[in-house]
Amino acid sequence: MGVRRWRKRDRSSLLRLAKTAPDSDTGSASLTALRDPEALAAFDAHPTLVAADGEDITGVGTLWENEMHPARWRVSLFGCATFWQQEIATSLLTALRDLRPAPRRLQTVTSARNEALAAFLERHGFSLIMRTRQGVLPPGEIPAPVAKDLDDAREWIAREGIQIVPLAAFRNRPFSHSQLARLHADIYAQGHAWDPVRDLTGGEPAELFLDAAEMLPDAAFVALERKQ
Repeated sequence: MGVRRWRKRDRSSLLRLAKTAPDSDTGSASLTALRDPEALAAFDAHPTLVAADGEDITGVGTLWENEMHPARWRVSLFGCATFWQQEIATSLLTALRDLRPAPRRLQTVTSARNEALAAFLERHGFSLIMRTRQGVLPPGEIPAPVAKDLDDAREWIAREGIQIVPLAAFRNRPFSHSQLARLHADIYAQGHAWDPVRDLTGGEPAELFLDAAEMLPDAAFVALERKQ
């Protein structure tokens, strides 16, 4: 058993591996890529290593860079639950670390439900910097605590003289598209202090946050102070 670069002939073995945890984001991404031959380019675009026992793949890892958040290298790791207790898992992570073009820290993401991988990462020096929670709002009547929060928010908005308007209506106001894009970029950067954003220049804020091909103006809203 050893660690090596991935090869296209590993595809069927990786498909079997990805199917072992269908609720894993990484597993789902691997399945999507492996089922579409054109998407295999993603495996070639970034350094991708596999832990292999002959033709059987037990783990896979990819090193990549988020161009908008360049402070750390990203590493995507995937393996079955028992993989993370094996020495080969450590060898895979070490090999990915050795591939870094510059000695920035590594960053990764996993689900709290993936206890085996979370424990592996903690043993190898990773610590929690951000947690995302997902909630489900049942259909029908809004639960009383949620309804109260909404009512409190509406009262605060009215008291502060803030107006909520659709982006489509906002376009006729004396506030430029570039100013709105820059405001969006600044708010995004503030919310990502844990994962610093590089400086966005020129038309980048508008391209990233107000792309006409991706936005639904009637479903996007802007908060305005009364004086505006």
